Amino acid sequence: MYSAYTLVLFFGAHLVKTGYTQFGDVYKIFLILVLSSFSVGPLAGLAPDTSMASSTIPNVFEILNRVR
Repeated sequence: MYSAYTLVLFFGAHLVKTGYTQFGDVYKIFLILVLSSFSVGPLAGLAPDTSMASSTIPNVFEILNRVR
């Protein structure tokens, strides 16, 4: 995780040094990446449950069709 932060800031420093962008823009992008990773991180823990639920959907429909 920290290596990704380092890479983003290093590349951002290169862009600022070459005059392609300003520090404020690099900082905004860095904050967006950090805050979005905090939001997406817990969702990754739900992936096994989601795949298990999607594999049981045909069984649920089979049971519902038997009841009718």
